Amino acid sequence: MQLTELKILSQKNPVGIDRVPYFSYVIESDKKNVFQTSYTVTVSANGNAVWRTGEKSGRSAFIPYGGELKSRTHYEVTVTATDNLGESASVSGFFETAFLDSDEWRAKWVKNSLPGFTAEKGFAKQPPATMFKKSFDCRSQIKSARLYCTCHGVYIPYLNGERFSPAEFAPEHSAYEKVLFYQTYDITDSLKAGINEFSAYVGDGWYLGVKTTPRVKNYERMHALLFQIEIEYEDGSVQTVISDGDVECAYGKVLSSDLFAGELYDDNKKFDNWQKAEIADYGYGNLTAQIGGLVTCAEEVKVKEVITTLKGEKVLDFGKVLAGRLKAEIDVLKGIEVKFVHTEVLDREGNFFESTEMPDGGVEQTDLFISSGNKAVYEPLFTYHGFRYVKIEGLTEINAEDFVARVYSTPFENTGSFKCSDERLNKLYANIRNSQRSNMISIPTDCPQREKAGWTGDIAIYAKTALMNEDVTAFLDRWLLSVMADQGENGAIPIVVPYDGGYPMSEMFFGPMFEDTGTLGSAGWGDACVYVPYAVYEVTGNKRIIEENFDVMERWCAYISERSKLPCETKKIDPEIDRYLWNRGYHQGDWLVPSLCAKPLDMMQTIEVQKFTAQYAAPMYAYHTFNRMAELASAVGKKDKYDYYKRTAEKIKNAIGVALFDENGDLPTDLMGAYVLAVAFEIVPDKYKNHVKDKLIKLLQENGGRLNTGFLSTPYLLNAFDKIGRPDLAYGLLYQENCPSWLYELKRGATAVWESWGNYDADGNPKKISYNHYAFGCVDEWLVEKICGLTAKEAGFKSIQIQPQPDCSLTYAERAFKSVYGEIFVKWERRDGEFRLECKIPCNTTAEIILPSGRKCSIGSGKYCFAEKDFI
Repeated sequence: MQLTELKILSQKNPVGIDRVPYFSYVIESDKKNVFQTSYTVTVSANGNAVWRTGEKSGRSAFIPYGGELKSRTHYEVTVTATDNLGESASVSGFFETAFLDSDEWRAKWVKNSLPGFTAEKGFAKQPPATMFKKSFDCRSQIKSARLYCTCHGVYIPYLNGERFSPAEFAPEHSAYEKVLFYQTYDITDSLKAGINEFSAYVGDGWYLGVKTTPRVKNYERMHALLFQIEIEYEDGSVQTVISDGDVECAYGKVLSSDLFAGELYDDNKKFDNWQKAEIADYGYGNLTAQIGGLVTCAEEVKVKEVITTLKGEKVLDFGKVLAGRLKAEIDVLKGIEVKFVHTEVLDREGNFFESTEMPDGGVEQTDLFISSGNKAVYEPLFTYHGFRYVKIEGLTEINAEDFVARVYSTPFENTGSFKCSDERLNKLYANIRNSQRSNMISIPTDCPQREKAGWTGDIAIYAKTALMNEDVTAFLDRWLLSVMADQGENGAIPIVVPYDGGYPMSEMFFGPMFEDTGTLGSAGWGDACVYVPYAVYEVTGNKRIIEENFDVMERWCAYISERSKLPCETKKIDPEIDRYLWNRGYHQGDWLVPSLCAKPLDMMQTIEVQKFTAQYAAPMYAYHTFNRMAELASAVGKKDKYDYYKRTAEKIKNAIGVALFDENGDLPTDLMGAYVLAVAFEIVPDKYKNHVKDKLIKLLQENGGRLNTGFLSTPYLLNAFDKIGRPDLAYGLLYQENCPSWLYELKRGATAVWESWGNYDADGNPKKISYNHYAFGCVDEWLVEKICGLTAKEAGFKSIQIQPQPDCSLTYAERAFKSVYGEIFVKWERRDGEFRLECKIPCNTTAEIILPSGRKCSIGSGKYCFAEKDFI
């Protein structure tokens, strides 16, 4: 027996936290049926135990710390556990606190005092990046040194002219009015005895971006920096270096930078004309220690091909769409401008296609390098793009080996893998993972090129899939802080979080149109405040995320209830029924239903589609949300809350049964998504179940076996056909290669998941839309649960069920998932008339195996193999 994987706040040895930690670890053993009988956790500081807990229990995840915490203190953690075989083992780790009180900041905010520049949307229309610096003297025999730093903008820190961290885009994207993250760096090895210089290069980022202008009181569009360096010497003395009136600032090579438009870089410029930075009073009340990892380079991709298009354009092809930047070796004469323009697809003739057009512009995805005449290696500093292809202007010769695409993402531990006998599904899974990586840059985004925005609906439907592939627990925990900050006074959760840039303007446009005031909450989008914590709890068993967000969830549910009380606009409904139907207000509806989007729509037509699909989507999602709230309330022991949400959910279900279903069992629309949600959420009245089953099958057949579901119904599409006893039709939808379908995208050469089912028109012309959108990748949840048969019978996979239900075309499949208790592995294959299943069950868990014949086996931890005649 051994203990491994000690995590603190779902991270390994975090440095710089400001919240009460919890502890999780994994038990490993080569014996079978091993489970924990007791554990002890000891936390020490400066060699002295400050807290100890233990109990006779099988608990090995999310054990809360119950001792006191002091700021800027290093704590050692040791866990010892004993199993049912009498064996014991230990594992150790550490964590370190940052500032637990804002009064402990001694540093002053400093801002750029150089001549100002206006900022506009579009390439090269932003101010230059600002370099800040300060020199200080160090003694020898440094024991440890920490840097605490943040800015208005995004910054790159240096010590003595050298980067000491691979992190990019700090302090990252958040609801800045209430949540501005600061980062903690261990700089012990970067300091030297004598004079040192700390500097930070600050670009616009999200805080100062013209497309992401935050809602901040007394907002000032100015680069600003806050840093505090604390140096502890071997003799116990401490030296503090802070940002103050001695900080200087200057402009340099980055003449303009924007996350969307791109970067203008002049290699001829130098940092000169230094002058004192100005002290600013921005306060410390919104400062929060960073949770989870910082964005870093995750992969380097070589050029697949250098293309000369029919138009004579020189284009690099990297073989797949990605989120990142181009790194280029450039050796040209002084003054020559080399331009790089990025895109995700080529047009029908193979020419460069600028796919990132937005109504308000400013998404040129262009970087421009002006040569000094010296050989240079250039990679933009303060932007990133979504692309597969890069058009190059200004170079007479293009050598593939001079370029590499650097992929950026928040770093996560890989927790999932999938493989099966159908290479199309393997490719689909690879595309899902690619889109997940591309859209986990600081926050969960919709796409990496056009918007880079935290659309709440996307992560609401994808959170569970994300968690089954990577450990995004801390990442989602971090994003939920911005959800909490951006929740409206009326309880509504916005459609985008952080709620910045032009998105809040939707309230002015849509509010009066839908007779709604304040922050607008849309069914399926605002529900993210419930569905994301629910997914984290379901996959990991983490209850604290429920407790920390319960008030936000309750306020959202209260908003739903208040909106539901308003009378229906379109027809008369018994007020006692109508008060439980969410049939008023602004909604995105079942966004992107193929049959409703077959032709380009103008704004008013789009609004009508949203209203039309919301008539079924909004009330059904309200029911689903209240049901989930009941489960979450039960999980954290809130019996009265459980009773309320369960009772209200049943009233919503009854209201839907009375008001939305007619006397024949039909819904107000024949759209497939309406029946999918009714079946998947188990809303259909008993007397109509056979009719609804037949109706759903008929709708599918009339559509040629192709889906016709939108954003809110697609996640439940395949499950709905399972529930009506037609898994063959679910598999048919999965294998469908005609548009719209997942595999159609593969036939069109997709290397990621698309935003819309129809990203190309009937003539094969690409549309100006995203080709890297993870949301519809939620089909991976079905690959896990149906093909591989892996589900959690108890939150966090404490109790596991393995019941593969493949169709006859598949001959093998395997899935690995690293749960909080350790790796779960499932592999099955059919060969020579025999069905063979192999599995690995982690210690401290149990599993139920259900074979195709229906035979059940209850097992504990260990490796197992089952075989029987093929009953499929």
